[in-house]
Amino acid sequence: MTEFFKALCKGNEFKIKYIQPGKPTLSSFIECFNGSNRRGIFDTYLFEALNQLRELTQNLMKDYNELRSHQALGNLSPSAYFENLKKLNEIK
Repeated sequence: MTEFFKALCKGNEFKIKYIQPGKPTLSSFIECFNGSNRRGIFDTYLFEALNQLRELTQNLMKDYNELRSHQALGNLSPSAYFENLKKLNEIK
């Protein structure tokens, strides 16, 4: 964890919560998102304001939760998968 991140959290009154060492499956969904967030945001951009970070994170979440294909959904995006489910329910 970088000193910048720690200072950002402290300056904005965010509390950092840790999972038990060696137990990433305790929060596997969070760990997966954190990895995507780190690669997509923190490793890519420099921020001048917290609002920039918020906007980029919102865009990443929208992409991750709505647009990006997921292997568990047959390589469809969640929105495409949902549309397919709606069509299947209309047929029944």
